Amino acid sequence: RRCPRVNFTSAGSRDPLIETQERSDRRIDAAIGAIGGFAGGLLGVGGGFVMVPLQVIWAKRSQHQATGTSLAAILPIAIVAAATYYFGRTSPQTDLTVAFFLAVGGVVGAFIGSLAARRISDRALSMIVAILLVAVGLKEGYDALIGAAPHLVGTAVPALSPTDYAVITAGGFVVGIVSGLAGVGGGILIVPLLSLGF
Repeated sequence: RRCPRVNFTSAGSRDPLIETQERSDRRIDAAIGAIGGFAGGLLGVGGGFVMVPLQVIWAKRSQHQATGTSLAAILPIAIVAAATYYFGRTSPQTDLTVAFFLAVGGVVGAFIGSLAARRISDRALSMIVAILLVAVGLKEGYDALIGAAPHLVGTAVPALSPTDYAVITAGGFVVGIVSGLAGVGGGILIVPLLSLGF
């Protein structure tokens, strides 16, 4: 009677199928990062609105994994894109004072949103992301077709009052909560917020 053949692998060897899968995963992640970085530099956003759904669809990650991974990847992308907007032209295209107050509210909001996301199911989190993307897409489409804040076109940027800065901080707080929940950097919401006139 012949004994069944058993394949033993040494401790230092790895299954070629696993190695191939890991290489494929790295390529997918690199492609997702490249698309997110391109969107971030082009649109002034962190790219999370692209990276989160692509991680779920292409990389087969859970919604929570996609959210956390996206938030971790957004920071360097946002730094490079912001530096390009600040140093890339003859005059900086970045208002550091407004950015500071947005960040103050956003950091607190992101912490709260991240804690809340841990208590939400993958399905509910996916619905939140989908609703957010549809809402922002409709808003940006409306602005592109009709025109965003037409009364502001060609006008000088007004001096902001303490009340304006309080509103900006509160807006950053709300954006931070959504960012922590959905895994987007917040730029997808901050850009429409700033287009209101700040």
